[in-house]
Amino acid sequence: MSTHPIRDHIASCILAKRVKLQRAKESDDSIDSPSSPIRQRFDAHDRPTMTRKLLSEKVLRIIAAGNLPFSFAENPEFVALLKHAWPDIKAPSRRSTRDLLGDKVDDCRVELRERFQSLDSKISLSLDAWRSRGNIEFLGKFLLLACNGKVHTTLRLQRYPITYFNMS
Repeated sequence: MSTHPIRDHIASCILAKRVKLQRAKESDDSIDSPSSPIRQRFDAHDRPTMTRKLLSEKVLRIIAAGNLPFSFAENPEFVALLKHAWPDIKAPSRRSTRDLLGDKVDDCRVELRERFQSLDSKISLSLDAWRSRGNIEFLGKFLLLACNGKVHTTLRLQRYPITYFNMS
């Protein structure tokens, strides 16, 4: 069956022409247009100005997300990339990144303690580490939350390389 009758109908349909014109107006992709998606994406007015503190936090997030060593912050190619992007900001060192992580952990610990103290429920967290017969090490996390008469549980297994644990 041919779609020729449908194409003829759409070509003569006034409603279809209106929709086509409306879509053309909405998708003005000219970069000079302030409503352009490309312009909005790269417009710097809605992003915070990069500071040394913000750059250090971003580097810490990269290191944490990639499970990278702190020495990655001093990788010459990474430092060159940061210098190219933000020439006026000094790249963070591995020590400053490590110290920032400690500060963030302390802040999170205080925040979690306050949040848990405000709860009217019971929380239990269990951790267990073990090694399989094939020398693969695992960390099991079990969370039990009793809230308003309902029990919620979570079990998460993570596989770690041999260097994470000293299991004899």
